[in-house]
Amino acid sequence: MIRLYTALLINKLEFHRRNPRFPGHLGVTADELESIAGNDINNYFEMTIEMFDYLDHVLDLQEAVLGSLNMARSNSMTSAGQCRLSPLIPCIQDASKLYDYCVKIMFKLHMALPPDLLAGHRDRFMKQFKSLKKFYENTSNLQYFKDLIAIPPLPDKPPNFLIMGDFRTYVTQEVVVPQEPEHDDEPITEGSLIDTTDDSAVENHSASNVSLSSVAHQEIINEREFLRAQCMK
Repeated sequence: MIRLYTALLINKLEFHRRNPRFPGHLGVTADELESIAGNDINNYFEMTIEMFDYLDHVLDLQEAVLGSLNMARSNSMTSAGQCRLSPLIPCIQDASKLYDYCVKIMFKLHMALPPDLLAGHRDRFMKQFKSLKKFYENTSNLQYFKDLIAIPPLPDKPPNFLIMGDFRTYVTQEVVVPQEPEHDDEPITEGSLIDTTDDSAVENHSASNVSLSSVAHQEIINEREFLRAQCMK
């Protein structure tokens, strides 16, 4: 899972390096997507391949994560289970955007190029559609995700890119992450005109904080070295 997650992060960085106009969250409007591609069919063709590659990394990671859990038990609410599942939230968000763009670009490609030329694109899309639909269904059934993210279901059948009528009925499905309520009003605390602080207690507390900070720093170093060793395998 660490290797697959690292591969996904590297692919994401490479994608943004090649396509700097995509923000980190991948959210762009239809006009912005057209502008990024320069409304050039060759750019659309290459961009779809890059998005397919990106989505493959997401699907490989989710398969490994969900495959490591016993889906018949409620271990999505244990600390170990949540540690494995938490990276899937940004994966779901990215996958939703990538799927939406792939659908729209695929219709554009089929309006401009012969269907035979796009047979490989269609086969790859259909395979990813099945995996993504299963990914959404599995995560929607886990209690861990219930209050963290709203995952829209994919349609029962994938879009038919050979029928332009399917494009007119296609609707973008948005993944929603609930926002925590903002607390503008800070609690009012009563002040004191007399300093009753115990200096010795403060010194002991400061020393304790320094000790804890040193331990935390060493743990971070150890974790970094462990991840580096994993990536070198």
